[in-house]
Amino acid sequence: QPVDYIIANDIPFCEGNVIKYISRWKYKNGLEDLKKARHYIDMLIVEAKKQQSLAIESEQETYYNGNTPSDS
Repeated sequence: QPVDYIIANDIPFCEGNVIKYISRWKYKNGLEDLKKARHYIDMLIVEAKKQQSLAIESEQETYYNGNTPSDS
């Protein structure tokens, strides 16, 4: 069962829902489950872009403050 895998591997909520909906789409709700999986993937993409942007901003702050990553 996908839920057993998700729990056993401590998979976060959005990733767990992607696994759940992808695993069952052919046998349960078809296209609707694929759309739900895509919704959670889109949420993950938005979050990943935010994190990437924050990392770039942090690197720029370090650079513009006259520090190098090795100075930290």
